[in-house]
Amino acid sequence: MRMLRVIDSIEIYTKDAKRKCHFELGELYINMDSVVFVIEGEHKSFFENAINTIRNLKFDSEDMKKEISRYVPSVVKTFEAENSLIMIAKKTKDLVLLRDVLNYYNGQMDAKHVAWVLSSLYNLVCYFDFIKLAHNDISLDTYFISPEFHNGVLLGGWWYNSEFGKKILGVPARTFNLFPSDLHAKKGGDPRVDLDLIKAVGRELLGDFTGTKLLSMKAAPKPMIDWLRWESKGDAVGEYSTWKNEVIMASFGERKFTNMELKPEQIYL
Repeated sequence: MRMLRVIDSIEIYTKDAKRKCHFELGELYINMDSVVFVIEGEHKSFFENAINTIRNLKFDSEDMKKEISRYVPSVVKTFEAENSLIMIAKKTKDLVLLRDVLNYYNGQMDAKHVAWVLSSLYNLVCYFDFIKLAHNDISLDTYFISPEFHNGVLLGGWWYNSEFGKKILGVPARTFNLFPSDLHAKKGGDPRVDLDLIKAVGRELLGDFTGTKLLSMKAAPKPMIDWLRWESKGDAVGEYSTWKNEVIMASFGERKFTNMELKPEQIYL
């Protein structure tokens, strides 16, 4: 891995952070134009796994590269400091951490907005399927959305990625608990994991991670709730097609752009 081995100060890049979040391997600092991941030195293998994957993503064409690059991290710097490993990635000012969005809405988002968030994730996972990659940590704490443009960027969680069939370094407890039963023994990258994580994101955004209360809560139309409660089969392209052409249509009818009246400044004061 090509990493800048210089002594630098974390404070230079985090002093103006709008948000600081702790996660299993370290801390995330959210600036308006960047995100800074500070990974504890003992997790170096996870750090290197992320950097190597991000810098070596494969694209079938320049058009694909131009499109997909909008939704994955653009690493601008890595370095070691204070027994930590640092990764700095670009972030446009319109992007907001999905966890912060849900908190702003007091734990439940409008189903129509949940629908476009999930559509953006399905689109990205179709690319992952193309390159045979399991991200393994799609969540409210790793995905940033643009309320203005109805898209998102998966900036976090790359520490846990694995090629399909290859051994996984490790995963957060949330991911492990969603593993298909046969995967607990194999512990290899599997396309079902990211697809099940997307459904878990949908359930959590609607107000119930387990999905058991969504119908009684009337959190979304029944076709959408049923979809989010079914296990995935591992066919990213097929599931995205069903979601887009059947589930969304049965839930909301013809596609319409519904403005999300939320500005980043309302969250990141």
